[in-house]
Amino acid sequence: FGNLMGRFLRASFDWFIYGLSFLMPRDPRLWIFIGWRRNKEREIFAENPKYEFLYVARHEKRVRPIWIGQAAAICRVLRARGFEAYPIGSLRGVYYSLRAGYTFIGGLFQSRNWRYAGRTRVIQLWHSKSLKKTGFNSPYGLTRYNRFLNGNLFREAFRFVAISRYLARFVTSDFAVPPEQLLPTGIPKHDALITAIPDADIDLDTNLDALIETARAQHPKRLILYGPTFRPDGTNPIKDLDFKALNEKLRSTGDRMIISLHPKSSTRDWIPADVALDRISFSQSDLDIYPVLHKFDVLITDYSSLTMDFLFLDKPLILYAFDMETFKEGMGVYEDLWELMPGPKVYTFADLLKALEEDLGEYAGKRAAARHTLFDATDGGGAKRITAAILSTMRQ
Repeated sequence: FGNLMGRFLRASFDWFIYGLSFLMPRDPRLWIFIGWRRNKEREIFAENPKYEFLYVARHEKRVRPIWIGQAAAICRVLRARGFEAYPIGSLRGVYYSLRAGYTFIGGLFQSRNWRYAGRTRVIQLWHSKSLKKTGFNSPYGLTRYNRFLNGNLFREAFRFVAISRYLARFVTSDFAVPPEQLLPTGIPKHDALITAIPDADIDLDTNLDALIETARAQHPKRLILYGPTFRPDGTNPIKDLDFKALNEKLRSTGDRMIISLHPKSSTRDWIPADVALDRISFSQSDLDIYPVLHKFDVLITDYSSLTMDFLFLDKPLILYAFDMETFKEGMGVYEDLWELMPGPKVYTFADLLKALEEDLGEYAGKRAAARHTLFDATDGGGAKRITAAILSTMRQ
């Protein structure tokens, strides 16, 4: 009861400050950016806010971009590169949050930032589009009481960015976004898949990059990324793998594999200690992986947004959904997106081993058709289009 009362009082305080923040005048030329990723040490510079911030800071002189960190550590990292950054707990962090005309977020709106967001124009960059249901279409949507306790979640945005016009309709459904508030421009982190972006090395997953280079030095036929999404119930997403059998199959096909779990998961406790694996490596993956994803040849995943990333790269997919029925009953899966995905769809470990023997080049035609449907552009210009669209609203 005491913990619940504490949450209620903190939420009441946040709503009070949020109300007062409407009194502050806003400067449309002041743009702030807020992240949500972190590892055990600190906040991580990653995802769409990172790449939109880097684009604006380098290319747009008409506005003042500022990163508002959750703590001082990330701000020190960015200031060392010449960027303007302040922690939300500082006077400058609070002041610029109260004065910002535009606030860019990438999914989760941190509660300490939200309470200063009255009258700012929130630009929701989101993170991508997975095959699983989310927002109001997910069973994990918030009740009215929880929306009071978490006023920052599902906050209505001035503009909501989508990968494309086709995928924008899922945003409308997931988050009740009116069509006029959508920006089907493409997302900034997809720019990093095909373009070398200055300062993208900040918080780059150098361990994953090193694993890739080590694997490439062995000249495998294919370098495969296995990246399953997290399970909301916290269960192990690689529990169904027979690592010994998988390692033997990769040896016979001449492939190598790196397993990289969702940032909300951890491979540390799930790496098998009793099996010698010479074809499989593990990556912790709590840092930014986007500048190195293009170095893989094939993706194995399930319902993850990595499917969109590899289709953007025009790379083959294998969809391995060993828990499809329970996942559909829990989180939910968009059947039309699932059916659109090109590549083998397998539901048992035995069938996964068979899929590794398939010629994935046979799916090139289906992949081209899916890319035509899912993407309006694959030129790496998402951040540029978003910036132009927001600049056009400054006098509205």
